[in-house]
Amino acid sequence: MMQEITLCGITFQTNTQWQFVPTEQYIIARRDSFVGILRMAIADPLSAEATTSDSLLEMASNFIGSSELSKPYDLKSMAQEHRHFGAGSYKMPGKKRPFMARVWYLAMTDLTVFATYGCYWRHRKSEAVLEELSECDKMILSVRKAAGKI
Repeated sequence: MMQEITLCGITFQTNTQWQFVPTEQYIIARRDSFVGILRMAIADPLSAEATTSDSLLEMASNFIGSSELSKPYDLKSMAQEHRHFGAGSYKMPGKKRPFMARVWYLAMTDLTVFATYGCYWRHRKSEAVLEELSECDKMILSVRKAAGKI
C-alpha cells in the first residue's frame, strides 16, 4: 500500500513497508526486510552550471563518504526542463566485507535531494535488494518541496 510522507521539508510517495527516521542532517529509512538502508539529504537548489549529470553524480557519490569507490556502474540519468534525476552504483570496501552503494540525485529549481542506499555486496542481486532499489527509484522521483516550506 502506498502512502505520502512529508519529512524535513519534502513530500514523497512510498509504500508502508518503509520506516523513516528524520535526523538533524538526514532522513534514514529501512524497509521491513532489513536488508539495506536508505539515507536522504536535502540541499539547496544548485546553479544551472552545476546541474550536469556528471557533476550531480559526483556530488551524490561524495555523499557516500568513502574515497575507495569502484567505477560507477548501472548508471541512469534523465533531464527534463527543470528536473534532473540520476543514479549510479558502486562497490566499496568494508571492515570485514565489501558493500554495494547506490546513489541518487534529484535536482529541481527549488531543491536538490541526494540519497544513498547501502547493503552487503553479496546481497546486491537478491530479490529483496532489487525490490528495495526499485522502490527507492520511485521514492526519489516522487520528491517535491512540501507545501508551505521555504
